[in-house]
Amino acid sequence: MKKRFLFICLILLSVQTSFSQNEIFVGINVSPKISIPTTNPQLDFLDNQFNSSFGIKVLYGINRKFSLETGLNFNQNSFSIKDMISTTRFNYIDMNGNGVFDTGDIISDELLTYDYVENYQSINIPIELNYTLTDNETTNFLISGGIEVGYLFNINYKIDYSNNDMETIDRKHQDFIGGLNLGIGVSHNISNNFLLKITPTYSYLFYPDWGKNSLGFQEISLSIDLYYGIN
Repeated sequence: MKKRFLFICLILLSVQTSFSQNEIFVGINVSPKISIPTTNPQLDFLDNQFNSSFGIKVLYGINRKFSLETGLNFNQNSFSIKDMISTTRFNYIDMNGNGVFDTGDIISDELLTYDYVENYQSINIPIELNYTLTDNETTNFLISGGIEVGYLFNINYKIDYSNNDMETIDRKHQDFIGGLNLGIGVSHNISNNFLLKITPTYSYLFYPDWGKNSLGFQEISLSIDLYYGIN
């Protein structure tokens, strides 16, 4: 197995050193996406959410076929739960008609419901290898894959009650997350210095457990990168 691995590495190195032009690009990234929560066991009442990530990236052209990408992104994944019953906002009334909070009967028509969104905010570092499928001067198709590591620093809770009250709570968090990325897209040389890369991407990120359930997010995103060549 080790001999096969070394043999493959030698082949890749021979391919990489057969081209002399290496390029470095710096740029910005925006990725609108759908976050799909996954748990074990699966909780069907967790709904998907629209999110986005953005940040800065660096691309290093190893040769005409291979390039390496990394960067620093602000990332958010979330899920929502709808029409939950609020057990902390019942109104009570005593026998004299006065409102109290420690005894009496629940007035059913005052029962509140709420919609709940839980946002996981992190700083992520993607590390991806691109392989160009075509060899054109301006526009080329490519495939990419790699890993992503991140620092989860905050969990934001948004609660929208049926009586139009709203609450927002931030809970500082310290944890690490990780995941895998796979995409296929297109790169286009806008000019001698500017490169545009658009890559539909599927990702899976592992998060800390949610209660007694393991938690992860599938991401279906459209990664949009605008690069400027610096050499």
